[in-house]
Order: sequence, then structure tokens, then C-alpha cells
Amino acid sequence: MMKERTSFRDWLSGLGCSNYRELEMKYGKEMAAMEYQSYQQEQKELLTQK
Repeated sequence: MMKERTSFRDWLSGLGCSNYRELEMKYGKEMAAMEYQSYQQEQKELLTQK
């Protein structure tokens, strides 16, 4: 089963946040940045699989 790409908004709401600032406040700037990097990497990998 292939994973579908996730929109940024859906990704944020999956983490219980409505925007990136809220994500930073909830998880801290460093953790938010790491989460966002892994999200971007996953999306990039999904693009190259098609």
C-alpha cells in the first residue's frame, strides 16, 4: 500500500495544531523544526515514488 501525500494543514491538525506557531508553542522550536523536516522529507520521498 502506497502512502498518500499529506497536506501541511492535515499534518498540523494530526499533531493537534492549527498553524506552525502553535506547533512551536506546543512542542518547542527545536522539536517543531525537526518534525517539519521529517514531514518535508517524507513528502519528497512520496513524490519520487510515483
